[in-house]
Amino acid sequence: MKEFIKNRLRESISNPICNIMTVNTYEEGIEHLRKHIGTPEENPEAWAQITKPLKMWKGITIQIRKELASGATGDSEVDESDTWWSAIISRFCR
Repeated sequence: MKEFIKNRLRESISNPICNIMTVNTYEEGIEHLRKHIGTPEENPEAWAQITKPLKMWKGITIQIRKELASGATGDSEVDESDTWWSAIISRFCR
């Protein structure tokens, strides 16, 4: 068990995406994912793991931007982005 934990920690530390704790937008998150895990065509298995949270993140981003366009204020897009980003990188960083 001790060896298993050590290996997991080593994997997390060695994966650069695990060092990115916050993102401001959906697009920024996608950019980081493509840089660190490749495109969906290059790494379909990894992208398959995060399809659902990505769709939900994109949907809430569209909704927030519509609200902002109609006069709403606030930083809810950044908050939502951080929440979804955490859910997504938890698939790769244990």
